[in-house]
Amino acid sequence: MGKLRAAVKQNSRAGVLDAKSELYVILLGGCGNRLVQEILGGLLARVSLLRSTSLMLPDRLPRSMEEIEKLLQCIQARDAKGAEKISYKHVQNAEKAALGVFKQQHQSIPPNPRRNRMNREAFEKGLKTRREVLGADYVDNSIKNADDFNMPMQELVTEYCWNEIWNRPGLERKTRSFLNLAMIAALNRPHELKLHVRGAINNGLTKQEIQEVFLQVAIYCGVPAAIDSFRVAKEVFKEMGI
Repeated sequence: MGKLRAAVKQNSRAGVLDAKSELYVILLGGCGNRLVQEILGGLLARVSLLRSTSLMLPDRLPRSMEEIEKLLQCIQARDAKGAEKISYKHVQNAEKAALGVFKQQHQSIPPNPRRNRMNREAFEKGLKTRREVLGADYVDNSIKNADDFNMPMQELVTEYCWNEIWNRPGLERKTRSFLNLAMIAALNRPHELKLHVRGAINNGLTKQEIQEVFLQVAIYCGVPAAIDSFRVAKEVFKEMGI
């Protein structure tokens, strides 16, 4: 831990990764260091993605996938002692196997290491934001339950919507939630609206502010759309106990 702590103190990403103790970054997860939080978020994204692709690895790494599931639970619960008992080799082994399956399925695609690295970074950043706004349980279940048919959509949404747009510096998250509530209400998409009402609360909007958004929706987009929006919001408030 001495080497890792020194790297964190120097704000050295290379140093943290070179410490070969990436798993133990969770021990410092509550210190507020941005580098630590970023690496922790990346680890969470990698483990979540591996869990979602476990169907690609039938009968290959049952022990590793079981340990990865335990690791994810430990990280989410900030259970450092529990996570310490899980060897990081399980994550590495599963990543290696998943990469082998991916290569077999995409042999006709010319390799582009830079593009793959950039896409992976974008996905991890987007996944972190998506989990923070919509809630980790919902996002993790969406990815875990994705199959060959809709996994490309999950990847597209996570990379472009939640990273390329939501992580832009021009607007704060609260403002983006205002916009989403109005647009989704206008489109009359209750399932997505329910998610984004919850996300709006997580981003700092008050019930009164959400009320004002939907009142304005009634004038500019129609009363039926606003009535449905109020109904959906009340369901979310009840679920959240607010």
